[in-house]
Amino acid sequence: MNELGFEDLIDLLPKCEAFPTNDVLPRGISYGSTIPEFIPPNVALAEGIPGQSQVLVIEAPGAVGKSTLAKAMSSRCGALMWDLAAADEVGYGSLDAVLEHTMRPGLKADFLEWMTEGIQLLIIDALDEGRIKVNENSFTRLLENISRLSKDAKGVCFVLLGRTQIAESVWLSLADQDINVSLLTIEPFTRAQANEYIEKRVESGQSGPIRECRDLVFEQLEAAMKNEPDSESTSAFLHYPPVLDVIVVLLQTERNPMALKNFLESQTPETSVNLLRDVMDHILWREQQKTVPAFIESLVAADQQILKPIVESLYDNDEQSMRLLASVLEVSLDSTPKSLPTNLETAYNSAVGRAMTDHPFLRGATRFANSVFEAYLYAKALRGDFGEDLTNRVTAILLDSPNLPTTLLAEFYLETESSPREVRAEHVGLLYESLLSSESNRRRVRLSIDGDDPIHTPGTHSDYAEGEFEILSGGREGDAGYEPEVIPFSLKATTDSVISFRRYIRDIYLSIPGTVELGANVSEFRIGPSVYICAGRIRIGSEALVVERVPPKYDEYDDASVALEAAAFEAPFLSGSPTVYGHDFSVAWPGDEVFPWRQYRYERNPFETDDNETRRTYLRFKRIATAFQSRGKGTLARSKVKIENPRIMQGELEVALLRTLQQDGILYLGDGGKRYYWSPERANELLGVSWIDLRKGECPEKLRSYLNEFNLANPGL
Repeated sequence: MNELGFEDLIDLLPKCEAFPTNDVLPRGISYGSTIPEFIPPNVALAEGIPGQSQVLVIEAPGAVGKSTLAKAMSSRCGALMWDLAAADEVGYGSLDAVLEHTMRPGLKADFLEWMTEGIQLLIIDALDEGRIKVNENSFTRLLENISRLSKDAKGVCFVLLGRTQIAESVWLSLADQDINVSLLTIEPFTRAQANEYIEKRVESGQSGPIRECRDLVFEQLEAAMKNEPDSESTSAFLHYPPVLDVIVVLLQTERNPMALKNFLESQTPETSVNLLRDVMDHILWREQQKTVPAFIESLVAADQQILKPIVESLYDNDEQSMRLLASVLEVSLDSTPKSLPTNLETAYNSAVGRAMTDHPFLRGATRFANSVFEAYLYAKALRGDFGEDLTNRVTAILLDSPNLPTTLLAEFYLETESSPREVRAEHVGLLYESLLSSESNRRRVRLSIDGDDPIHTPGTHSDYAEGEFEILSGGREGDAGYEPEVIPFSLKATTDSVISFRRYIRDIYLSIPGTVELGANVSEFRIGPSVYICAGRIRIGSEALVVERVPPKYDEYDDASVALEAAAFEAPFLSGSPTVYGHDFSVAWPGDEVFPWRQYRYERNPFETDDNETRRTYLRFKRIATAFQSRGKGTLARSKVKIENPRIMQGELEVALLRTLQQDGILYLGDGGKRYYWSPERANELLGVSWIDLRKGECPEKLRSYLNEFNLANPGL
């Protein structure tokens, strides 16, 4: 990819003359101002030819600095900026209406003409927030307006910024309308940029020791990430602005840099998240050391003696965490230490209440100072560290939020000494969204959950399912030596379990006996590409369903199809047919033969037999086969550990099947014996079926014959 510096990006844009505007501007409209702490990022070209572009689309994960970049571009170029997060709902005519109400009477036509001539520019920020407010049709109308105004432009007349998923969708839509559009990605900060970011925010008279501590933090983080397969993902974490903000807090309030240096040198964390957690634990410990001695000194000698044995339990990590959550959530929580004598409770609560007013985790009384602090405390609450009531309250807040949670919420939630961590079914969607917020042009998130199959292998075998989040970044699957990051987890998955996804999903393979809810209290749910769901019940809770376009990072070998199967189905609020953009979409559930599903239903050739032995062999074979996952470039694979797990290898029959499939070349070990691979060619030759057909419950005659021959060769299993 070609990389551009900030000045290179500015050179692509027109230098605008400020147009006379009305005294009262529409919501979200402004001219950007200079930001003293702004650190110019680099951007990488993902698609297009910037020098020939009429529109630039800039993508980045959450909290990377898109809005700050938008303001800086607006300030440097003198360009008008439209922030969709602050604006009213957008749709057909909204762009014209905004410009009409922005410009002095009679000047809108001149502004549009200057845009066409390449000497005026409109920067539109927060595409994702704008998209959430409206349905597919309304947002499409906005893009059509942008396309209409851009079509004859002699240079860049629009810059659009948003998170990766929506930015890529916008890029595809404009490209389909024959607009010269380029897709750019904000790059992670370099070390020099990260250092400058910190130095502009830390005011200290001890610059030398503070810089030593800063460098030591980076060294420790690098050491903790030494096993990461991809240097780009390492850099993205190390120089992620919210992480840098935590380092700023650590350094900014440090009165004893040498003590901090000693603390950092003593840390030997296994992962970067562990170190980040340790840093925040240290900040909380430092608040304890500042607050508790001052409180004790205010007491009479007799009370000081009484408190000596319980000093370490006062204002500790858990107590501070509960008080911080209570402050932000504006709820009353009993966080007074149980060991504190009753006669000292009033004085103690008064003392820690004063300390809370300037706690480094807070900005004001009801806002977290940083998204990392929020993720750290919310993850503790979700895991149940502070009781069921607080778990439910934080779950509800996150589900009601219009924004994706930061990726660190999932990192802190899933971080554990024992693997895999158990996850609540109601948190799966939140964790998926959390990891999805870190997606970029070179980073994909995939979720798989293998529970009991309610369609093809009905009957309860286990109350638990195994899940994995896979982070695909840097290299390409199928390339030699490439290893995605795998985060395993388990969850209770019964017929009563509900896994809910709020707004959109892609890259999901999921089989559970319970309910999968797609959209809840939203006007629209977006799905795809690469989704397979098999559930006891699928519930579409939105008013509209959109099957998405295939973004540019999917190559020709990726299976982009969307397939939904369920033993029961409901869509109480859905109106009209799904909107499907050009790739395979299929459904199978009771009632799929009626409008609007009949055009998407697929006719299966299901396995049917009265022979219990043959049926048992087929079900065991299917459990092995469908455990494989796409790895790009036409390959299907799964780790040896996963395939040989007792959940799949339940007895001698499965062991014999695995051995036979290997002998016939349908399966083979690769990557030094660490991974089983599925051979599509041999499967087609010997079984007459593809892996995706197996997922859908197909059983052609060739496969029946193969399994019958296996049974004859292995009697008594």
